[in-house]
Amino acid sequence: MEKHIKTITIQVTAEEHKEAKVVAANAGKTLKQIFLEAIARLREQQTK
Repeated sequence: MEKHIKTITIQVTAEEHKEAKVVAANAGKTLKQIFLEAIARLREQQTK
């Protein structure tokens, strides 16, 4: 089954972008990984 790739774009300030990249790097993760983990946590909370 072929996966269709979509792009999510959010506008952030230069400082927000820098902070997000630093936090992700310190966690040893990518921004994509952090985003997907946050979505998963939100989904879990909604089903409680």
